[in-house]
Amino acid sequence: MDLISTLSVIPDVDWIWVQVVGTTDSNNASQAAALKAGRASRAGTKAGRIVRLVRLFRMLRILRVVKKNKNGEAKKVEISEPSKIGKVLTEKTTRRLIVLVLLIIIISPIIDGTVDLTQDDFQTSQFERLHRYTQDYNKTGSITMEHMQSLVNEYVRDSNGLIVQMELANIDNEKLITWLKEVRFQDLNSDESDWLFKSNQTLSKNPKTGWSASFLVDDPSEKYRTAELATVNNLGCYVDDVCVDCDAASGTSPCHSIVTYDITSRWLSVLLSV
Repeated sequence: MDLISTLSVIPDVDWIWVQVVGTTDSNNASQAAALKAGRASRAGTKAGRIVRLVRLFRMLRILRVVKKNKNGEAKKVEISEPSKIGKVLTEKTTRRLIVLVLLIIIISPIIDGTVDLTQDDFQTSQFERLHRYTQDYNKTGSITMEHMQSLVNEYVRDSNGLIVQMELANIDNEKLITWLKEVRFQDLNSDESDWLFKSNQTLSKNPKTGWSASFLVDDPSEKYRTAELATVNNLGCYVDDVCVDCDAASGTSPCHSIVTYDITSRWLSVLLSV
């Protein structure tokens, strides 16, 4: 077909066709007949090409349909549902996993005695120092009331908790409450991880914990339940680094310091994390 189509173009090229049929007037009729034959041949060639193009498009459509059907069959195989036995095993495994997780959540707090939400190392160790700063730690008398107030301020600022009550041995309670109300805090840095360096202490509310003097109460038991409080006690009178009445049978001492914290937020954070 391609060869015939190429040959049919020859009558359209004058300088080739003149060499074939000549240029005399006697040959005009034969030339016209040849031209008509060439046009008919070209028309047939074009029709043949159209038919081949139509067949080609049909073949492409058929190939696409076949390919699509094969992909569909492959997808059906991939997403096939599990058997009845597989469904039962999957359901049982899921149930056992849920029960196991629930048991871990319930039993872990009981068997793990190392986690105690009511204890904080800083609150305990630093408060013990405050308890003794008014006793044997101040044997020379160099720790003045102003210095003691600054120590209390540092404890409150750096203590990660909400203080609701505080008493210190050898410090008047009214004076201590006044100190607590006068505590001021700095702003936090850009990532809120620590105090802003060289900023003034002007805030009455701790931006880290939200504590302010409004948390202070005379009797915490009237406002809070036992589980909502954590208490740090320091009992005993010290002389030359020795407690002189810690072995008393009564278990009491005139040298008694206590600080109580509201730990409701700690329990809430644990529940939310679970």
